Amino acid sequence: MLFLTFLLSSTPQFFKKNVHKVAIISREQSYLSKISREVSHYAVSQFASDNFRVEVVFTTYRHKITSRYKALCDLANQGIVAGISLSDSAHLSLEAEVFSQLNIPLISVAATSPFIKTAQRTFLVRMAPSDAHQGAAIFALLKFYEWTEISILASADDYGINGMIRLLDLIAKDPDMSLINHLYFDYSDAEISSSNYLAQLNLIKDSLCKVIILNCKYDIGKEILGAAKKLGLMGAGFVWITTDGITAGSLSPNDEDSYLNGLIGTSPTFQPNPEIQKFKRQYSRNMNGSLDSFVWMTFLYDAIKLLHLTLNKTALPDHKVSCTNLEPWSGGKLFLKQITSTRFSGVSGNISFNNEGLTKRKNYEVKNFDEGQFETIGRWSYRQGFKKNNRPVQYLGGLLTKPTSTVNTLYGKHLIMGVVNEPPYSSKNESLACRGRYHDHKCWFGFCIDVNNKMAEDLNFTYELVEPPDGKYGRYNPELKRFTGLVYELQQRKIDVASALLSINTERSSVIDFLSHITDVQSISVYVNRNEAYNDKFFFLAPLSTYVWLTILGLMLLMGIVITFLNTYSPIRLSMEPNFDENKSIIRRIFTNIFLVASGFVGREGGDAVPVSPASRFILVAWWFFTTTVISMYTANLTASITLEQSNTNINSLKDLLKQQTFQWGVYDGSATATAISTHKNKEYVNLLKLGDSLKNNSEVVRKVRDESFVVIDEDIFLNYLFKDFCNISVFFNDLPTYGISYAVPKNVPHGNILSLTLLRYTEMGYIESLRHKWLDFKREEHCPDDKLGTSKSFTVKVMSGLFTLLLAAAAVSVLILFCEVICYSYQRSQDKSLNISFFVALRKHFLIPGTDFPSENSKEYSEIDNIKLNQI
Repeated sequence: MLFLTFLLSSTPQFFKKNVHKVAIISREQSYLSKISREVSHYAVSQFASDNFRVEVVFTTYRHKITSRYKALCDLANQGIVAGISLSDSAHLSLEAEVFSQLNIPLISVAATSPFIKTAQRTFLVRMAPSDAHQGAAIFALLKFYEWTEISILASADDYGINGMIRLLDLIAKDPDMSLINHLYFDYSDAEISSSNYLAQLNLIKDSLCKVIILNCKYDIGKEILGAAKKLGLMGAGFVWITTDGITAGSLSPNDEDSYLNGLIGTSPTFQPNPEIQKFKRQYSRNMNGSLDSFVWMTFLYDAIKLLHLTLNKTALPDHKVSCTNLEPWSGGKLFLKQITSTRFSGVSGNISFNNEGLTKRKNYEVKNFDEGQFETIGRWSYRQGFKKNNRPVQYLGGLLTKPTSTVNTLYGKHLIMGVVNEPPYSSKNESLACRGRYHDHKCWFGFCIDVNNKMAEDLNFTYELVEPPDGKYGRYNPELKRFTGLVYELQQRKIDVASALLSINTERSSVIDFLSHITDVQSISVYVNRNEAYNDKFFFLAPLSTYVWLTILGLMLLMGIVITFLNTYSPIRLSMEPNFDENKSIIRRIFTNIFLVASGFVGREGGDAVPVSPASRFILVAWWFFTTTVISMYTANLTASITLEQSNTNINSLKDLLKQQTFQWGVYDGSATATAISTHKNKEYVNLLKLGDSLKNNSEVVRKVRDESFVVIDEDIFLNYLFKDFCNISVFFNDLPTYGISYAVPKNVPHGNILSLTLLRYTEMGYIESLRHKWLDFKREEHCPDDKLGTSKSFTVKVMSGLFTLLLAAAAVSVLILFCEVICYSYQRSQDKSLNISFFVALRKHFLIPGTDFPSENSKEYSEIDNIKLNQI
């Protein structure tokens, strides 16, 4: 009985299995976290042992270091014999250092950095091959397809940076290879936004590079590819090569992700074996696992198998460690040695390690993403290099032919081109069909639009048009401390090309690149409103204001009333005119005197009755003096006005403009003309800007020039077009320098050189000259042949038409008055009962109009009418 009791207490392993705890470590919310539980339980069930039992302990951690360290120490305190990490290279470093200090082996499933294994991480064992081999595999792929001009975009962490070192070294040593862009983006698990990588994608876009290698984690990889699609970098002609972080990760494609078809990626090679087929069926059917995480789950399965095989042949001492005092596990070194010396055939292939715990696996598969998953198109091995299989490759955009990596083409590229609505360069189509569709270049026309369409056709790119928010070309604004208009849009890279004819100057050239010179602006032109009086039919009324004319008419009426009053009550007038009819209508006498006054105003005698009273004559003399003075002033002012108009004010230069006082002037706000004036060697010209108006828009300019005495200063091409329908303006040229105008692009972008060479070719072949004749050359001599500067004009019928119109109007009014007078006279006679005649008879007899209804000469009625007429005479 005592023997049996001793046996039970000293050898419990004979009656129950030893339990070995193994930790599965993953990042919180990782897509691998959930499926790893299913795979782990399945693997443990497959490797049952009579001597021990493996208990899997799962733990997850947050991004913060404190969270990760606490989770690792909790595992150590639970007595785990080994850990299996699903973390990437960036997060694995802390795990490896903590476990190495405690002598606990840690098997990494997904970390691939070539520098993750250090002296502080001696207990780290890696299942996945090093990125150094992956870099060599990608380099062999580039050489096979002759892609010699490439860009690299990687995350700024251990995985992204270290994963590209081998590839960068091989590229640097190959004289045929050219690294166009080598870019990194900030990456944090806690916060991922487009601001992390959008600037880098724009740089790649600007560089015109067609082959891009993306090295980052799977969780941000799809976001970057989606952003690249929006920028036009995922279309036909582009090649994206992803590393195993994405290729072996979860893209989770759906119907909207068809743009992903054509991706090329690399991942560790799997050797065909019966066990992998069994695991794949179990993984897909019973675990609902994603094929995109299949690579890492095979490594997890094999890691559990590795521990099972090692534990089956190793007797482990008691396990007691603590993070508090950093007491290492005494059996850790022996267990690590047994792990690295174990060799077996797993679901992922033959598993073996070197003395440092690194896998001897050095083979990679090259895959092509098609119809929702990656398909193998070739394999790379350290000894044989890259070998392509017979499977056809589908490239981005559905292409089946190999794209080129050369960057001297815009094939398949979509450009955002800035434009300003300013004819004749670019004008909007105001038709109803184009309302709200002005991003479409088909809704524009003009010189620049023809150039854009020609380049798009020749260089095989598409484009859309965008207007700057302020509608301006752009200048430096001291208040905003930045440029405005198209120049600012180029600086911010919101547009690829400013497809507007910007004037080339030093200020703009400091922040943007101008393309080949398109044309010159021949000195700045100044347009002056000329012969304004000839435009007004009633120019002869201009010397006196409207109020003066109304006052004169009022005075005529007043003088007629005053003279009538004086004549009526003057005793001298009664003695000199004894036969004066006192019963004569007062209104009639007033109008008679008004006529007398008006006749005197124009220097003519009028009226039959000249006032004879001293008072009437005195005031009449004063009136004549007044009229003489007004007439003299009117004549002098009219003469001066006509002379001034015909002489064109003698403005022949900007200096003359500054000296004169008649005309106001203005310059377009922020224009190249304003810049040329402000930087002119003659400092007096600065006053042109200080004293002149700042013009904002074309309608304001046209109104000022048309309706006011105004001079506008700007480039000749624009003003010739703006005033093409005006023949009443004058032009003079000043001494401002001639400058060129052209397109512009952001600083240091490769497509600028392509477009510049294209524009230069258009100039050499005469295409630009033909467009200039079509849109920009407007000769005023052909449109206005009689419009000669400095010549005098005779008073033609057109000029005098207003005066003739007034005279004809007066004649018409006189006839109307006469007709009214006759009607009144005939009506009065028809009302006289003693005459006994009708109104129409009196009217006809007055004008002696013969008619069939006239009474005969022998009739009594005719004799009475005749007698009436004689009596009236």
